[in-house]
Amino acid sequence: MAPSTTFESLLMWDCLNPYRKWFTINNSHPLMGERLQRLCQLARYWHVEPEIYLESQQSLKLKRQSFLLQISPFLGIFIGGVLG
Repeated sequence: MAPSTTFESLLMWDCLNPYRKWFTINNSHPLMGERLQRLCQLARYWHVEPEIYLESQQSLKLKRQSFLLQISPFLGIFIGGVLG
């Protein structure tokens, strides 16, 4: 997969995924893509040439089913606790 995608596109997933807040509930720090995008914004503000270009874009459109499949481990723990 590495030859067909750019490093910036992999980092932009952290910024474009609409469910990224759900995936980082247990994390103490923001995702790497969000941190690098903020640094790029600061570099542009101070008129410094950034090393990588993470452009702001609209978030991805995902089906609701994919979100439920991705959070199913958390839902399983919660539902199991309620049933128990």
